[in-house]
Amino acid sequence: MARKRLLQISITGGDLDEMIAIYAGSEDTHHDGVWFANRLTELGVLELLDYTSVDVAHGEALPPPEDYDVVFVGGSIPSINDGLDWQDTMMAWLAEYRVTTRPLFAACGGHQMVAHMHGGQVTPLPGGRFVGSKPLDLTDAGRAHFVFEGFDDDPHFHFGNEEHVERLPEGAMLLASSEAFEAAAIDHGGHWVTTQFHPEMTANGCMAAVSQEVPEPHLYYRDLPDAPRLFVNFLTGTGIL
Repeated sequence: MARKRLLQISITGGDLDEMIAIYAGSEDTHHDGVWFANRLTELGVLELLDYTSVDVAHGEALPPPEDYDVVFVGGSIPSINDGLDWQDTMMAWLAEYRVTTRPLFAACGGHQMVAHMHGGQVTPLPGGRFVGSKPLDLTDAGRAHFVFEGFDDDPHFHFGNEEHVERLPEGAMLLASSEAFEAAAIDHGGHWVTTQFHPEMTANGCMAAVSQEVPEPHLYYRDLPDAPRLFVNFLTGTGIL
């Protein structure tokens, strides 16, 4: 049987030289395509997939949407409210991919982009940057959802964000909230699931990401070895694995 084709799209943006310097001490490097690949490798599933990563924020061309069976989208330094050309390109591509009825998982900036393109509203957090390895408050829908199968009622994940989805898109299902904002995980229907948290990042990667803004980031993050299991749940629940 042919392996399913997974496309990871990087929308991180930012200055590449700065990113390389920031993540110099991280085992995952600066590229979130590597982060996703490493977590899937550790879970023992990358070898079951045909994995490709494209950095649209730095000018790499997006392939035809119909060429892939599942899409993962990472976080972003620029706000979705910045209205950058590559963000418009990305959302137009996602709209075409949506027509294929194939599954998508998106984290952090990707979570906000998907909510925005579906009519949701993304705004700055009133309390400022939210960082740390934090618990979720699962809704009834979240506790019953396949992505959280096998997790405790208050699973912990890595957060690092200055904005949030203040208003959900019409018809979206809230799966989980955090102590700082409501929309920590959303099911948009059609096997499109997005999270404000980062299952693809390690504690070391998160500490590197916030090191320039947060004093003593080691006080906020801890290893969460079970967090990436969400990817296996997602890939299994959507029929990719």
